Amino acid sequence: MKEKVSIIMVTYNAINYVKKSIDSIERFTKFPYELIVVDNNSNKELKEYLKRKNNKHKVILNKKNNLFAAANNQGIEISDPQSKYLLLLNPDIEVLEHDWLKNIINVINSKSNIGIAGLKHNYKPVAPLYGALDGWCFMFKREVLNQIGLFDSKNFPWNGSPNDYTIRAFKQGWIYKYINDNDFIIHYEDMSRKENDKYKDDIPYDYYALLKKHGIKPVKKNKRIERLRKKICNKFKIMKRFYEV
Repeated sequence: MKEKVSIIMVTYNAINYVKKSIDSIERFTKFPYELIVVDNNSNKELKEYLKRKNNKHKVILNKKNNLFAAANNQGIEISDPQSKYLLLLNPDIEVLEHDWLKNIINVINSKSNIGIAGLKHNYKPVAPLYGALDGWCFMFKREVLNQIGLFDSKNFPWNGSPNDYTIRAFKQGWIYKYINDNDFIIHYEDMSRKENDKYKDDIPYDYYALLKKHGIKPVKKNKRIERLRKKICNKFKIMKRFYEV
């Protein structure tokens, strides 16, 4: 496999943020990469902009809004099969440093059983996984993809998709690692969601039920102990750059 990252970006309107994201990726990315943009039927202005980028990057223009999981699956399916890593990246980010990709890759390769790495941890006080990484910056090894396949777009079109993927990976022996020091990238948060009416119809998921569905017994932690653990953890993260679950 190639030391290369396939970056998959799903877009929906918010053209100014999309431009800023793509421009910063082009400017600061030194590590070998390809950018795959999957547009979920945005307005004409963004579609025209993406058409102009088609000579440099891979672009898919959907005729309907496929939401998060299905659109990312489209990007994964046309990615270079030899790229060693895949990265789901939101279209409302701004890269600030040249070594941003290498920072994430160094973490995902720091232990052989780390299969997923990212920049935001959606914590749940439930063992053994304690939640999952957020999908706005979600890197995983192609080895993981080859073992567990694509995202479950039928049951988790948007909400819960990274959680489901993380649990499936965990069952195959993979863990995830959260990168606390992420000053190399800005996330402006939910710029596409604000314009996306379909997000309002997304179905919330039950984390306990999701674990049970995959044959994993959820163990809820004592609230008092958990509050103390979180305080210690917050102090610990200041001193230690990375931690894994």
